[in-house]
Amino acid sequence: MMSPWCVLLMCVCLQSGPVCRAVPEVQTLNLRVQYGEMAILPCNGSAYLGEEGNVYWETSLGVEVASLRIGEETEGERTEFVAELPSEMELPSEEQIQRGDWSLRIRSTKLLDSATYQCIWEGQRPGIVSTVWLSVKEPPTERHLLSSEGETVTMKCFLQISWSQFHSGVESWWTRDGERLLQAWPEATPSSDSLLRFSTPFVSVEEHHLQISPTLRTDGGEYRCWYRIGDSESPRTGSPNRITLTILDTVSAGPDAELLTVSRSGSDAELSTVPPEEEDSVSSTPDVVPVFLEDSTQPSQETTESQPMEALKETMTSLPGGEESVLQEEVPWIRIGLIAGVLVVTALVLSVLKALQRI
Repeated sequence: MMSPWCVLLMCVCLQSGPVCRAVPEVQTLNLRVQYGEMAILPCNGSAYLGEEGNVYWETSLGVEVASLRIGEETEGERTEFVAELPSEMELPSEEQIQRGDWSLRIRSTKLLDSATYQCIWEGQRPGIVSTVWLSVKEPPTERHLLSSEGETVTMKCFLQISWSQFHSGVESWWTRDGERLLQAWPEATPSSDSLLRFSTPFVSVEEHHLQISPTLRTDGGEYRCWYRIGDSESPRTGSPNRITLTILDTVSAGPDAELLTVSRSGSDAELSTVPPEEEDSVSSTPDVVPVFLEDSTQPSQETTESQPMEALKETMTSLPGGEESVLQEEVPWIRIGLIAGVLVVTALVLSVLKALQRI
């Protein structure tokens, strides 16, 4: 049911429209963006066109982000820009201002940009033009890192701070396995000369990196990024709250490296290591059976006594230059010669027996 005050307000607006139009509607917006994306904070000031005054962009905590001076253009006089901006923010152009578009742009959002912003008009009719609740999603981070010895590793840590807290002073540092490693902000200083391989390249006021180059086996452990706002506040961990680094050993191929061999018994394969000095004796063993690791079910082929004869036959049937056909042509002539010899001997025997009058 509509309250009497609402009915009264409607009646007043119907009787005097200009009075109601003199109170512009406050614009509100919930805006959520990914880390690093552009964010546009809208502010439509078309209801104030033709008036003189100032536009202020402030956070809900009263921190001034930007300010614009608005006025009617006359000969020899132009709109002036007065801005106190973070490096990633952009004011509207003069053409946009003349159209009443006082929107503020953040080219690359950061976590500390998450805040409530208000576009405020100060003139004959002061008031809040728009309110924007901006939320920046936290970027994904790696909590477990693997690296081989001698490589370069970079760890990323994000601080949960606001612009007002940043101006209050921020100190950050890195620890490994609970021990302080080096200070990252405001000035990178290692805790000892032995940590000269460690550095903290500056990325932004909230994104702190730890770089190790080259890595050693002793660099493995649990790393944390800490920060403190002001001298009286207790230290807090950044995001992620811990990063585990594992250093893998490199494979040595020097003279002392062991030889890996495979022996198979039935369907089971075993791995064994043989010192270098015994490598020659292993390679000269006559009982070594070749193993096909691609297919463990493939049967091994063993040499038997029948294999030399089969090899000889294959050699004879694959002689180059057409010798195979020559051998095949010589075989019929040999048989004919043997048959002729047998016939001649038989004729001689018959002749002798006839001469002796035995037949």
